[in-house]
Amino acid sequence: MVTIAAAAVVVTAVGFSAARAQDSQVEHEAAPAALLTPKDLPAAWHAATGAIDDPLPAGRTFPSDPPPFFDTDEAGSAQAFAPVLPKQIAARWWRCAWIESALDASPSEAAAAKDQAESMVGRWYDLPGVKDQGVFSNYDSDMRAAAAAAGESEFQVEFDLDCGQLVFEEKGNP
Repeated sequence: MVTIAAAAVVVTAVGFSAARAQDSQVEHEAAPAALLTPKDLPAAWHAATGAIDDPLPAGRTFPSDPPPFFDTDEAGSAQAFAPVLPKQIAARWWRCAWIESALDASPSEAAAAKDQAESMVGRWYDLPGVKDQGVFSNYDSDMRAAAAAAGESEFQVEFDLDCGQLVFEEKGNP
């Protein structure tokens, strides 16, 4: 149990928090760009999901609304996001869909589903919002280390700790 808790700390540090850290890194590296406000997010989300040409697993589609990651605490919040963030979260959602497809496969389909998911997840680094973003360069190796420390599969650890309801689950479905 202690190992799992230690792995959770490592994964949290490299996983979900990396998306928030991206916002800061992109702001410092890129030329000043207009930040997205909550009212801009639906259009930005639609554009981000539309820019991903790689397929989703069978039966999956991107949610039409931005995932809960972008929810603000109150209506009219002054919260703003870097323009690249919807692309990064769309790429994360895509990756999580493939991971979930492998984890949810029936026993007779598990090996093939895992192989297909691993192949697709390997393409994540070329997706809009992830490509050329140095903050993700060690993501897979960090995830492997966290999974080894937890004694769990990489997909299970990543799904449990980095896909979570803020990014992957539909709003209202914990």
